[in-house]
This record gives sequence, structure tokens and C-alpha cells, in this order.
Amino acid sequence: MLVARYGEEDGRLEDGGRSCSVWWKEVVKIRNGVGGDGVVRRLGDDTDMSFWRDRWCGDVPFCIRFSRLFD
Repeated sequence: MLVARYGEEDGRLEDGGRSCSVWWKEVVKIRNGVGGDGVVRRLGDDTDMSFWRDRWCGDVPFCIRFSRLFD
């Protein structure tokens, strides 16, 4: 639905040009690392990050929560 509405280039959603909503333009700015309204993108604690072993959602890391997939 988003591709149909805003378009796609190089596998990424386009910003929609001049006819795009203000909300979507802000989402695209955040995606591109421009920030906006105090939003910061940061992964981990700036020293090391593990998708499987860090706690992303709740108190249980993905390697335990999805142990069959991890194996």
C-alpha cells in the first residue's frame, strides 16, 4: 500500500514529492537520519550490539524467546 501511494526507488520508499503528507515527509527524514522533533536513532549502547542476545523487547533476549529459530 505504501509503495502504491508514495513510490519506490532502489528498494526504498520514496518521500512522495510535493503532494505527500507532512507526516510522511517527517517519517522519511527520520529514516534518512535527518532527525526531527528530537528523534534519535541509536542501536545498542554505543560499544557493542547483538540482535540475538540484547534485550530489544521486554526482559528476554531473542535467542531465548525464539530459541528454535536461533538454533
